[in-house]
Amino acid sequence: MEEGKKKIILTAIAIVCLVLAGTIVVMRSGSERSGIEGIQRGVMTWVKCNNPDCNADYEMDMKDYFDEYQKAVAPSPTELAPLTCKKCGQKSAYKGEKCAKCGKVFYPASVRGDYPDRCTYCNYSTMEAKKKAKGG
Repeated sequence: MEEGKKKIILTAIAIVCLVLAGTIVVMRSGSERSGIEGIQRGVMTWVKCNNPDCNADYEMDMKDYFDEYQKAVAPSPTELAPLTCKKCGQKSAYKGEKCAKCGKVFYPASVRGDYPDRCTYCNYSTMEAKKKAKGG
């Protein structure tokens, strides 16, 4: 093929790709909501109370969790803001995670440098198990 025709074809392909990419960006940015508004109702998260007299754990709608978290004031910029526990009424509830193996609710990322989903009760990590299953 002639060098001139190659350049024209490559330029046309590049222009089509740029137009397609621009169209995708415009379509996605206009139709999707971001932040708390983008969270659908019915997506649940676990919450665990850190009050030793309560120690409750329960599921909460993710949108409600983030709404409450936004209103909560963290003790310092490096700490998580506690939510009000629905059982004991104290500001002592934090996001939790339910272990896939033992079923207990624990605080995720409790051990720095370890898998964030490592259960503090039975030491199981779904992420670690998946990695081992893939041979990693």
